[in-house]
Amino acid sequence: MRKEGRAEQGNALLIIALVIAVAGIVVFFRARNSPESVTATAVKIDPTPLSVARPTPAPSPAEREPEPAPEVAEVAEVAEVAEEAEVAEEVAEVEVLAAAEPAAERPSESIRESAPKRFSLADIVNDRSQWPRTVRLKQATAFPVIINGRVAGRAKVPAGVTVQLAMLSTDWLELSHRGGRVRVRPETTDLSDTMGAPQGEATEPASPSPGPAPVASAGDEVPATASRSALEEEFPRRVHIDMVRTRKTRIEGGDFDDKIDRIQLRATLRNGAPNTAFPEYSAELYLFGESQVSRGVYKLLSKQQHGFSLEPRGQHEWETEEIKSGWDNTGAKWGFRFTDWLIVVRSGQGKRVMTKSSSSVMQRQTDRLDRLREGKSYTRELEDAPLPSR
Repeated sequence: MRKEGRAEQGNALLIIALVIAVAGIVVFFRARNSPESVTATAVKIDPTPLSVARPTPAPSPAEREPEPAPEVAEVAEVAEVAEEAEVAEEVAEVEVLAAAEPAAERPSESIRESAPKRFSLADIVNDRSQWPRTVRLKQATAFPVIINGRVAGRAKVPAGVTVQLAMLSTDWLELSHRGGRVRVRPETTDLSDTMGAPQGEATEPASPSPGPAPVASAGDEVPATASRSALEEEFPRRVHIDMVRTRKTRIEGGDFDDKIDRIQLRATLRNGAPNTAFPEYSAELYLFGESQVSRGVYKLLSKQQHGFSLEPRGQHEWETEEIKSGWDNTGAKWGFRFTDWLIVVRSGQGKRVMTKSSSSVMQRQTDRLDRLREGKSYTRELEDAPLPSR
């Protein structure tokens, strides 16, 4: 009895051990064949398809054979194809960008060949029509201070002030400010900024739509950028001319009453406009002497010319050349005594913009001025008259 009981107990223990072993094997294979385990294995596995050997558990009569696990090689192959497609797409994108970058960085030959020529002073030095009327100072510049036609000192004009351009060369600019002139280097002004853009970049300003021109009242001022014709009309309204004689008559010669006229005048032109300049104008001065033998006959003693520019609120003085004329009005009369002057102002285009004279009669004869000649004699109305013998 005891031997049979021990045998039955040994069999029961063996069966329990087998059941536990089988259960452990089942749990192991179920965990190994789960989706999470398969994905992890697919990531780590070599891309080359391989057949994976599965361990075969010991056969047991109480165990059902588990279903075969899905092929890991197929999962790895799908992952590999997706990865290769992604890499190919990135490579293609990089190649497109690399091909596009040089085109953006390198200008085409046609663009390079058509690049406009840079501005140079040598291009305009001999063509005054291209010179700007004004330039702006980039740094403070000392200008002479002119008082009564004489240099009274120097004053610094700050940077940013607009001054007149009087003359230029390839190395220097001659600037004018309130009657004083100075030469400076081109880079001290904005000339290269205003005219230094490549040729072809400048665009023509849009033409204003036609319409009635504004009518200026007597107190209105024409701006400095106005057309030449507007400045020509504004000149006589804004500029005042004073004439002063600086040489007097002297008694000299054979007779005690023979006289020599030493004739020299100073013309002062004052611009009363605070914002308008009158550049590149000229003046013609006519000096007349009346015959002491034939009264009412006038000889043109001298004709002189002078160029000038007037800045806003500026003035210009012109000392005329001295001339001499002898005469005697007692006893043996002879010669011509200085009596009248006449000044004509013309614009840069030669248009007569102002006439002033010590004789109101002569001042009205502007249409006869062009035919006057030095040494010839005329009436007060500037008509031809015979020249007296003495």
